[in-house]
Amino acid sequence: MSLLTLRILFSAFIRKIKKIIDKQHDDYGIRPKNLFLSPSQGIFENIQVNYRHLSFANSSLAPKQWQSVARKKLAELVGYHAKRPPVETILTQNLAQFDNSPSRLKFY
Repeated sequence: MSLLTLRILFSAFIRKIKKIIDKQHDDYGIRPKNLFLSPSQGIFENIQVNYRHLSFANSSLAPKQWQSVARKKLAELVGYHAKRPPVETILTQNLAQFDNSPSRLKFY
């Protein structure tokens, strides 16, 4: 048997003895205050603690003004700064007339 195996067995034996003596003994110790075992626990904690800067409920802005500010902030956060050329409008017509049936007119 290796030294590592003996240390593991001895550690397990000590934990079992502590558990027999003290029924409230926790092998893992006390969890640190800001350690969350579930991601949702951390998210809920952050929601309660942090202030939402773009919250409409707490805003004194009119709805259209708030929407404009929120859109600018969203574009900044996602890195959307596209400079697009204006769209060219091209009008083409295609008239198709079939024998003894209605006609079809297409615009693009």
